[in-house]
Amino acid sequence: MTAPRSDSSDRALARAEAQKQWNANPCGAIETEAFDQTFFDKVEEERYRQQYWQLDFFDYTSFAGKRVLEVGIGLGTDIKQFARNGAECHGVDITDRHLELTKLNFELSGYTIDLRKADAASIPFPDGHFDCVHSFGVLHHIPDVDTVLKEIHRVLKPEGVLQTAVYHRASIHTLLYFVKGVVDASLFRTGIKGVLARIERGADGKEIAPYVKLYSKAEWRGAASAAGFAPVKLGIRQVNFDRFRWLNAFRPFEKMVGWYVCGIFTKS
Repeated sequence: MTAPRSDSSDRALARAEAQKQWNANPCGAIETEAFDQTFFDKVEEERYRQQYWQLDFFDYTSFAGKRVLEVGIGLGTDIKQFARNGAECHGVDITDRHLELTKLNFELSGYTIDLRKADAASIPFPDGHFDCVHSFGVLHHIPDVDTVLKEIHRVLKPEGVLQTAVYHRASIHTLLYFVKGVVDASLFRTGIKGVLARIERGADGKEIAPYVKLYSKAEWRGAASAAGFAPVKLGIRQVNFDRFRWLNAFRPFEKMVGWYVCGIFTKS
């Protein structure tokens, strides 16, 4: 009889797959011949074209002179919005390529950021250090997300703000990946976990298979509440297809079938 996998081994496996995925395919990257200012400008333009709702939903403007931490920095596009508005910026990530490119992004833009290679389950900052923690599209890749949410709670000041976006279980985007999994038979080769992994650009669900978990709005509210957060704003956002544009007809229903469960919470 095989012994059940421990939380620590689940985390280690998810961490290894995440590093494999995003070192090879940095989050949000586009084809380029040079990592210069033009590249980062185009990355930013494309990000907020796809996530057309993001800059309106989240607060990037109210933290001038305050400390902001991003958990999972990608190319630094989101944390740079805080920097533009005068925040003191910090970031943690487990992916060397993300850290390298975010550092370059900030250097080219003339902003300052404190970057640390660190696991979100063990954030290398003292209790009550930050006014805001922002994490977009990251926490659904962590098996023991309850541990991470408690760690974020620890490093936030009293009444500090947590801003998150995680994948929505009932989204039309998720449905499309499962339809594709049936059509190309990958669902039968790799199982549900493999199909979910293929949501991420460059992942094949076998050799590269990042952990992905889907949430309902109620489940995400419950996970945050269990870690000591009170909801301020919750919503479901994003119906945006480039290849299957006819599916954009569902955009009026994005609050039911959108791609992300988005939330703003305060430390309670």
